[in-house]
Amino acid sequence: MAQLCQAWAQGWGPVVCGEDTLIAGNIMQAAKVVAREAGVGDSGYRLVFNTGPDSLQSVFHIHGHLIGGERMGWPLFPGESVGHG
Repeated sequence: MAQLCQAWAQGWGPVVCGEDTLIAGNIMQAAKVVAREAGVGDSGYRLVFNTGPDSLQSVFHIHGHLIGGERMGWPLFPGESVGHG
């Protein structure tokens, strides 16, 4: 954890430090439960956190989006231009 917090100081951008580590960990654990209850725990899912304008972040508190239920590709949304708004 100390290395991640030092990354912030070295200009790597925002990282999870201190109490936020517990919150982020709890969100990830909750996502596992939600995925299982939604029937995608075994087949797979993505947990997405949007951060910053290029991600179209519109809610400015920590939360995750659990996406599953069908086979997904990579990269995400290739070639699509998505507006926000």
